[in-house]
Amino acid sequence: APRPARPADLPEIPSLEAGASLVMPASTDTADSAAGGPLAADAPEGAEHAEAARAANVAECVAELSADELAALESMRAQFASASCLEIDQGIGTFRLDDSTFLRFLRARDFDVPKATAMLQNHLTWRNKYVPAQVTARDAATGIKSGFARICGASFQQEP
Repeated sequence: APRPARPADLPEIPSLEAGASLVMPASTDTADSAAGGPLAADAPEGAEHAEAARAANVAECVAELSADELAALESMRAQFASASCLEIDQGIGTFRLDDSTFLRFLRARDFDVPKATAMLQNHLTWRNKYVPAQVTARDAATGIKSGFARICGASFQQEP
């Protein structure tokens, strides 16, 4: 069957070189990007600064938790103390099992620990199955060219 016509407002899919990658940079420092400069994580000293700022931000968030929320966080820490995924084990990508991740899942489930735990466990299963840090441009192009996916917006480098 012929492919449906592509709406005029969607950009053309660029041709992909073999082995091209869609791996995102470790940082999305919008202030630096908006100024047209390199992302903070692109330079070694920038990466250290970005990591220190991230750690300070997470520590501030933890300090603002109520006693019940802190107990929920402690529970998540204990339940996932020995958990991991392929990306963490192989040292690829930017995913971590740390307070930031635990808080994200706890907030998504209103600090309901059993629901947040189930959700994070399903997320780890998904990450092990698809290993998002290893997705290449060719992998994404297959879905986009099928007509079931669309490119919306642009990256900081003005790529679709």
